[in-house]
Amino acid sequence: MEKNGRTLRKDMAIIRRGIREFGCILPGQMGHVFRRSLLAAGIPFVTTAVSAYIMEGLVSSRDRGKLLMLCLSGIGLLFLVSVWRNYEDCRITVGYQRLFSSHEIRLTNRAYSLPYELLERDSTRQLRDEVSGSLHLSGAGMASLYWDMEVLWTNLATGVMAGGILLYSMWKIMFAELSAGRVQNVVSAVVSAGRMQNVVSTELAAGTVQGRIVVMVLGFGLLVACSCLLACRMTGKRFDVTFETFLKGARHSRYGDFYHMEYLQDEDAAMDARIYHQEELILDQCRSDCHEYLAESKEREFSAVNRYDGVKLAASCVCGCVVYLLVGRMAMDGVIGCGSIVLLYSAVTWLIEAFARMAEIVTDLRNNNEHLLKYFQYMDLPREEGGERNLCRKSRNLGPLPKGPEEEHLSRDCGEEGRFREGQESERVPRECREEKQFRENGKEKLRDDQEERSSACLQIEDVSFRYPESDDFALKDVNLNINAGEKIAIVGENGSGKTTLIKLLCRLYNPGKGRILLDGRDIRTRPYEEYTEHISTVFQDFSLFAFPIAENVAGTQDYDERRVWAALEKAGMKQRVERYAKGIRQSLFQDFDPEGTNLSGGEGQKLAIARAAYKDAEIMILDEPTAALDPYAEYEIYENFGKLAEDRTVLFVSHRLSFCRMCDRIVVMDQGEVVQCGTHEELLAEESGKYRELWDAQAQYYT
Repeated sequence: MEKNGRTLRKDMAIIRRGIREFGCILPGQMGHVFRRSLLAAGIPFVTTAVSAYIMEGLVSSRDRGKLLMLCLSGIGLLFLVSVWRNYEDCRITVGYQRLFSSHEIRLTNRAYSLPYELLERDSTRQLRDEVSGSLHLSGAGMASLYWDMEVLWTNLATGVMAGGILLYSMWKIMFAELSAGRVQNVVSAVVSAGRMQNVVSTELAAGTVQGRIVVMVLGFGLLVACSCLLACRMTGKRFDVTFETFLKGARHSRYGDFYHMEYLQDEDAAMDARIYHQEELILDQCRSDCHEYLAESKEREFSAVNRYDGVKLAASCVCGCVVYLLVGRMAMDGVIGCGSIVLLYSAVTWLIEAFARMAEIVTDLRNNNEHLLKYFQYMDLPREEGGERNLCRKSRNLGPLPKGPEEEHLSRDCGEEGRFREGQESERVPRECREEKQFRENGKEKLRDDQEERSSACLQIEDVSFRYPESDDFALKDVNLNINAGEKIAIVGENGSGKTTLIKLLCRLYNPGKGRILLDGRDIRTRPYEEYTEHISTVFQDFSLFAFPIAENVAGTQDYDERRVWAALEKAGMKQRVERYAKGIRQSLFQDFDPEGTNLSGGEGQKLAIARAAYKDAEIMILDEPTAALDPYAEYEIYENFGKLAEDRTVLFVSHRLSFCRMCDRIVVMDQGEVVQCGTHEELLAEESGKYRELWDAQAQYYT
């Protein structure tokens, strides 16, 4: 039976994987759920069975001492089972409170291991939003699996216990009647008649106890089958009504969360909203994109649920009447006692309800698989591990990007086994993975020792072209550039000229679509990624600071060298500001976790980011608009300290402010993804028709 284009077998495989994955989110929690399910199913049976036996004993005047012992034993057993269940309830409650946060931590850890090119894609962000939003909106995904498995296991255990009690009661009745010599041989009747319906008709005609037992068994089976069929059909119809909301509700809920909880509370957005009176616009947008859609969906869902509950209630009444008629008839004939009436009725009703509920839950689980598949899709994205970066796109299975004529020969550069050809180093992937492992095992102490004798750090950019995933336009086209060790290079150009893209490629956040980048003569894609990044320190235009102490923000670790932290702050022009804090470099930033934390201005934050780059003490320093948020005096201070900051490093400086370019050895001018000029400030300024002269004159006219 197919549902949502999948067979039951495929859906069961998805559910099994979901249970394994849930064990990674909350280890051991499913075990508590399973044990609690068994206990929840067993407690009512113990209570009913003990009560039925005591009732039978009181009616038949059995030994009161044995009845008392049975009563005490039942109470003791219920007490122990209840204590055990209470323990499992506590563990499950604690686990449930951790579920949503643990789920997000799991997704965040997975995002950290994604290749940056995947992390930056809109499709990846949208997939993450769908997985998180579905869970928080309706519990769809892992939470729904968690709840449904508890219900499924509880009803499965209930069905098994009820079926066992029913079979035991039937066997007990048959045995009592056989002992009294009043029941015909069922096997002989079946053999002689040859068909079950002949047995039924014969027994009914004879009016024997055996006939009534057969009728009761068939009646119970028919009730169970009809209840399951009805539950499946009604549950299917209910989910058909709400399935669109089930799938798309997370996106609409995200609209509401954004407008209500993010946009309106954002300080910058709040200023615009007040000045331009955007409150009504925002609320109307939130109402149309979120609340109206969800309200209509909830109305359809409640209507479907009410219809289902009405049919379910009517079916339950009919089943109860039929069960009482069948069981009551046998009690009137003296075949069973009053205690057995209670036990049989409870067992049959529990059996019917258990099978109907299981049919409903299986339908719910199969629909929930739509969200589990999105979760698995996100978790199955390629990982960024060791030498994985030097694999070609095909071997990493990232999905093909649109190719232009300039990229047709890319397949010749990167072979099936990750071997770089045409003059590149012949390094196979397994070796790179071993190098990555060896680098991690040796630690970073050796690298620090090596940095005391700084390597040459020559960079060569050879015929590099690149375009972003899901884009048809090239951000870089045939870029060639040689950067000598210790050279200070300024990269300038208009917005969108490719400056930041080139920096991302140098940082190996992306790999070139064509061409290669060499560090000291070796293709950077063949180096273990962690080892390569130790050669580079970067100040991005959109940097991030964390709600940690200043020293930890600068050093990037809790194990830092105070002397080096202060030295880095001095180079960035932030030392005097930090010295004014009572806690010095141990002063926390922001008030997220420390009410005494301090807030920094944009310029102070940028200085701290520069100090972080200085602390790393890498051979190559990349500064992407490092003075964009600084006032003129702070910018002048950075320029004055540039010699100390750069020292004997290779420095790449990206900026729109051309006045600083005069301090660099060379200036690289980019336009529309290409390097159009390269030279010193004086050389480029002498080219009156050049792009640099055009940019210089555009800025100079406001200062003269």
